[in-house]
Amino acid sequence: MSPKIYEYKGISLRFFSNEHDPIHVHATTTDGRECRVSFHLRESEIAKVSFDDVKGKKPLTLSQMKKLKDLVKHEKQNIVNAWIKVIVLKDTVVLTKITKTIK
Repeated sequence: MSPKIYEYKGISLRFFSNEHDPIHVHATTTDGRECRVSFHLRESEIAKVSFDDVKGKKPLTLSQMKKLKDLVKHEKQNIVNAWIKVIVLKDTVVLTKITKTIK
């Protein structure tokens, strides 16, 4: 699984190099939990974001889910842009480590 595009308070966002639509990332935690975040576009705009458990993986705790939702709300367009850059354009992205609390 790669590349890792974000790190925030024990949560990493990454995607596989051979991903498929819809645009989505995998959120993994330092304690082995995982969530899939999908971005649903309508006319090139983010119309909806969904958070789904991953079969065979422990779901995120409520605290982890809040942090993930804060991160996604703050960075959603950048996440979609990174996915397009890597998956569609076959380019690379740099890991963004966020150390300050997102509100």
